[in-house]
Amino acid sequence: MNKRGKPRKGKFLRPVLRPVLRLIITGTPGTGKTAIAKALAKASGAKLIQANEIVKRKRLWFNRAKHEADLRALKTEILREIKAAKKSGAGFVAEGHLVCEFALPCDECVVLRCEPAALARRLKKRGYARSKIAENVLCEILDYCVIRAERAYGEKRVVQINATNRVSPEKLLEALQANGPKKSRREECDWSSLLLDERFKKGLGLS
Repeated sequence: MNKRGKPRKGKFLRPVLRPVLRLIITGTPGTGKTAIAKALAKASGAKLIQANEIVKRKRLWFNRAKHEADLRALKTEILREIKAAKKSGAGFVAEGHLVCEFALPCDECVVLRCEPAALARRLKKRGYARSKIAENVLCEILDYCVIRAERAYGEKRVVQINATNRVSPEKLLEALQANGPKKSRREECDWSSLLLDERFKKGLGLS
């Protein structure tokens, strides 16, 4: 990315991108999914598919009051957009915290992670209620999106990337190419010890 935070057009694409990109990006709210998905889609010419926007646009609510989406209807709509992208010869980048809940056709599923304290600060800045901040931070500590993604897509297609310091398109694609041992990536994002930190839990209202 350049000094203004915008992707360098085409400079990282030729050596690392497949001819057609078929990528899922998921993770807890606040991990940076939308920004990286938009940058990748724009630079590669792939279709950008945003789960949250589809839910809002199509009113795909299971329980609107609780902001719970109809996952079956959402999957159907995303599959329709993927089919349209394939028909036009384009790839796709589908993003959203909900796309870890069901399987979609893809080459890889990237789960972006964020250190819990940093995640709490991001969500607070976005205006999240304290209860929602605690809920999302707890999900991050418990590896919720990773576990759900591995169940939906299979461990071999799931790549976990620490995005606490934000991730450029280059770094994400390099991580996909490296295909390093899953154990090392899991250890990098192990924040389970925070469950024993009473001060941290009190600050989030978890104790």
